[in-house]
Amino acid sequence: KEDVEILGGEGRVMHVPWPAALEPSAIHAMASFSAGFGLFIIPGPHNTCCTLVSWSEERPPALANATSPQEVQRIIADAFPQFGKAPLSACEQFLNQERLISGIVRCDSYWDNGEGRVIIMGDAAHSTGGRLGQGANSAFSDAAAFDQAVSQCDGNLRKAAELYSERQTKEGRALLDLLLLPPPGLLNGFMYGLEQLGRGVLSSLALPVDPPLQTLLSQTLVPFSEIRRRNAFWIAKQRPKQKKQRTGLLRTNA
Repeated sequence: KEDVEILGGEGRVMHVPWPAALEPSAIHAMASFSAGFGLFIIPGPHNTCCTLVSWSEERPPALANATSPQEVQRIIADAFPQFGKAPLSACEQFLNQERLISGIVRCDSYWDNGEGRVIIMGDAAHSTGGRLGQGANSAFSDAAAFDQAVSQCDGNLRKAAELYSERQTKEGRALLDLLLLPPPGLLNGFMYGLEQLGRGVLSSLALPVDPPLQTLLSQTLVPFSEIRRRNAFWIAKQRPKQKKQRTGLLRTNA
């Protein structure tokens, strides 16, 4: 089953040639507060890129109301000169797309235990964003966990999938809770940042104190569920979950 929490963001995707002004081996995130939208640019094959164009649902920019490919091209190029002018064919594709709605999906299983043919791992299982740098780490962790489960179940893939899901679902949920830190509110944010700064200083002096969250996640083998337990105070201060939009059986097509 899944719980879906709709977030306050919209967007569309563009597939364009790689911009000459950008480093081709990196992922790029750009934001323009004046234009009211941002770009998330991921390298693709054959010197191309997949670009997510996103904005706030509450304050849609002029780009969201553009009516011609030329207008889309001009607005994006004006906001991000380093991105350049997207081909008009890509801008037309942009206009013809249904809007994308961002959300958080909380699954109760990483295994389709109906037909038993699909498991999810890595980016398909985790919403990690870019700030914590946990996309690749989670994929490696899931792959290792599934390999271990297959060994423990003597090659029985159905039992291995069930064991893998039981272990990794709680880790994925823990990572999602950590991703939503720091908690909202000026005072909470300030106190959380102060604590993280203090942890950085004290841990560098070899004192028995956890390092900052980023370091703990990316440079240690401490399970996400244990890191979540250690940060339970701050997680409890996160904003209440928004109204669940739907609950149902999660199906993955492969």
